[in-house]
Amino acid sequence: MKLIIILFFFMLVVITIADMKRQQIPNQCCVVILLLAVWAAFVFPQITIPQRLLGCVCVSVPMLLMKAIRPGAFGGGDVKLMFACGGLLGWKVTLISSCVGILLSGVYCGYLFVKEGRGDVKFPLGPFLCLGMVIGVLFGEKIMNWYMG
Repeated sequence: MKLIIILFFFMLVVITIADMKRQQIPNQCCVVILLLAVWAAFVFPQITIPQRLLGCVCVSVPMLLMKAIRPGAFGGGDVKLMFACGGLLGWKVTLISSCVGILLSGVYCGYLFVKEGRGDVKFPLGPFLCLGMVIGVLFGEKIMNWYMG
């Protein structure tokens, strides 16, 4: 399982760098994460197949709907990233991770708003989602227990 997490974190670093440079998340990275999800389903059965499938859609579908309603709200790569990560991490960690990532991006957006003085600043969301994934993997259960308790 540790190898899967190490490879997953490596992919998150690659995604972060690519999104910061080109504001584009490579499809190949999302495919690799999906392949890790298939592998993890066999070696880490504690996250069931239904939990993984729900993880695929619990964040990516609302993001896709918001993208359709408000073009530019999210990029297609962000939606694909959340779909792939949901398959690997299951719905609980994916939901926590996305909340953490979007919250962190909101803080950054506030900083940009103060710095730039306008609200139409564009920035890559992928690095924040990736940071949220790392926090979710490392502390997701503790965050969930704290929130629910």
